[in-house]
Amino acid sequence: MPVGLPLTVCNAFESAARWFGANEAVVDSATRLTYRELDDLSRRAAALLRDSGALEGRPIAILAVPSAIY
Repeated sequence: MPVGLPLTVCNAFESAARWFGANEAVVDSATRLTYRELDDLSRRAAALLRDSGALEGRPIAILAVPSAIY
């Protein structure tokens, strides 16, 4: 992680996506995602949550089956 950034899960994941983008990050029975793909999908999900009214720093609940596609 670049010097000066706070040690957070988000910053650590962004660094992993930048350094290991083509490596597999998630594998389940039907799906394989690279760090780059997972980063893209998580950013899209965050944008959808923001557009739906979720506020930064506020908890949200997600109910989903255990699968990479969710």
